Amino acid sequence: MMRTLAIILVLVALWLSGCGDQARISGNSVVTRGDLEAAARRPLAAWHEHQRATDLVDASADMRARLDEQGYVSAEVVGTPPPPPPEGDGLPLFTINEGPRAALGEVTFGGDTGLGRTRLRELAALGPWLTSSSISDAPKRIASGLRRAGHLQARVAQAQVRWNDTRTLADVHLVIQAGPRFLLAEEHLDLEGDLTLRSGLAALLDVPGITSHPRLASEAAARLRAHLADRGYRQASVEVEQEIDAARARVSVRLRVRPGVRQTVSAVQVSGGRRTSRSFVDRHLRELQPGQPLSQAKLDQAVSGLTLTGLYRRVQVETIAGEAAPDGSIPTTVELKLKENPSKRVDLSVGYGSYEQLRAGVEYVDDHLFGRGLRFNTGVNGSLKGWGSDIGLLDPYLLGPGRTIGVAFAYSEREEPAFEHEEYSATLTATQKARPRFDPVPYELRATYTFTREEDFAIEAPLPGEEQDGDYTTSAIGFSLRRDAREPKIIDPERGTYAQIGALVSAKPLGAEIEFSEFSASAFGAIDPAPWLVATVHVSGTTREPFEGKSLPIGERLFLGGEDSVRSFTRDDLGPRDVNGDPTGGLTRLYGNIELRWRPFSRHRAFEIATFYDIGMVHPDPWRVGGPPGQAIGAGLRYRTPVGPIRLDYGYNPGDRLGAEDPWALHLAVGFAF
Repeated sequence: MMRTLAIILVLVALWLSGCGDQARISGNSVVTRGDLEAAARRPLAAWHEHQRATDLVDASADMRARLDEQGYVSAEVVGTPPPPPPEGDGLPLFTINEGPRAALGEVTFGGDTGLGRTRLRELAALGPWLTSSSISDAPKRIASGLRRAGHLQARVAQAQVRWNDTRTLADVHLVIQAGPRFLLAEEHLDLEGDLTLRSGLAALLDVPGITSHPRLASEAAARLRAHLADRGYRQASVEVEQEIDAARARVSVRLRVRPGVRQTVSAVQVSGGRRTSRSFVDRHLRELQPGQPLSQAKLDQAVSGLTLTGLYRRVQVETIAGEAAPDGSIPTTVELKLKENPSKRVDLSVGYGSYEQLRAGVEYVDDHLFGRGLRFNTGVNGSLKGWGSDIGLLDPYLLGPGRTIGVAFAYSEREEPAFEHEEYSATLTATQKARPRFDPVPYELRATYTFTREEDFAIEAPLPGEEQDGDYTTSAIGFSLRRDAREPKIIDPERGTYAQIGALVSAKPLGAEIEFSEFSASAFGAIDPAPWLVATVHVSGTTREPFEGKSLPIGERLFLGGEDSVRSFTRDDLGPRDVNGDPTGGLTRLYGNIELRWRPFSRHRAFEIATFYDIGMVHPDPWRVGGPPGQAIGAGLRYRTPVGPIRLDYGYNPGDRLGAEDPWALHLAVGFAF
């Protein structure tokens, strides 16, 4: 069966590589036909519809532009219509002459540069290959950067290009006239109306003597408007007058401020939230209290908070002004109009795994339970090796912004390769997300308490003195810290990193019969150096240390092998064994994977060819790693879908077989290996 599926996937890939051609392309050697077709997609579609010669000209120009982007600035593209039937196949012919690829040589700067060479090169943003757009845009980027640095009269001449004899290397020279660096002489404030606002506005003005730039005055005006809007002056106007003294290289700015009338909150009305509880909305509107100034910042914060819940398709605010109060302020009614997203759904899933074989699940989810933003879920899943069900409730708001608290109950029974296992569990989880100052990526701290009642039976390789008669309990408190920067999504990451460390302890004071501690850590990284290549690396390790005895019941021991770890072994087949060769598991597990995913067809990026290397080991003792590792060298096919790729992997073990029957394994699954 596995061989048949592999042949089918290969045939599908071959069919995809040749279907849907829009043109015949010849003469190209480096830039692929798929890239050239993609660049000219629109004019080619227009030509097939209207058969116009101008569309072929446009398609040739687009292909020429794509070649230029790759450094082939001398490339030529000639498009001709197809010969009439029966000689022709209806596809236009494009003849490519790529010419030499032009590498960027030395970049020099002359004249009054104003900035250092390193900074000028950064502004020029010239890549390793010479392109027409980079040469034409470099003077504009440098001039813009000089003006931001205070050289308001900066000028940069057109780039001068010097070629070598073969036109494969080009030196670029840029002549710059930076001129003087302008400084701020003063920012003068002219205030009309409420003079009590002057001190607050004056504190927002720039300090004389700082470097002036083209947006300095407009940025100052924006600060003043925002300050007034936050105090109820939502119709305030700020006019800017700027005077440049070229002889002294000084800039003077005058800001004319008219605050207008002050608006206050008279009432807050909410409509359109059919399922939404008013108390849930009031939680986001607590800063907008009657009698307080109508702050634009607080209004924006309320709208943003409701939008970010994901519960609403649209959050719209209207303000209705009333009659002026005796103090001249305008009482204003805030009307909040909500349009809810669908919050109830049923999710169905179907998959396949080499060990579990057919697997499926159904889950009911309500993201807005009781109209309070609570997330409720319940579901059941099963495979040919077992089944399970769960129910959970999560509150993303009770503990405040960035925090969640949830409770979940689950039951499962499962047939593992060396034993069968049944368990009931209850879990309480709290999370905190925070973004540290030293890192732009948010971190998640998770605390859990889990009580589990378990039973192991049909054990093929029991360890004397370690297995439990009947059921047993674990009761553990755990903490973990996670940093996730994978992109564009966690199911199918093409770049970014992931790291997690965690620890837990199961002890009798918490209600446990089986006592142990656990420490785990994992890291993942992915890069996409080219559109057709993704490289990933993954490392994971776990160790468990029992408080009494030498080991733990088999349901708490660690195993390796299978489609998600070392792929030359079948599930749980890597690790310690008894005298009969049956897996017994261990207390320390460590493994790593390196994988390259190739996308050979530019028009079918969903299809991938993978090569990988896996290595891992399981030791019977805690905090120890030793003995020969299990290894896998292999290749596979991928077809990416919205729920993860369909994977077909073949892994071969070049080292010690460690008691496994075969030195190879074939795995078919839905979802990434790690």
